[in-house]
Amino acid sequence: MLAFVIIHAYLATVGHTPTAHIKAMITGWEDVHDKEVIKRRS
Repeated sequence: MLAFVIIHAYLATVGHTPTAHIKAMITGWEDVHDKEVIKRRS
């Protein structure tokens, strides 16, 4: 059970900022940076 909590806390804080995934879970929106946006094919 302790490993479960530790792993989930780690995965929740891995992102652009430590609270990025937590904020996305609460608000329902995720900040996408320009580098991640797939450009249209010409």
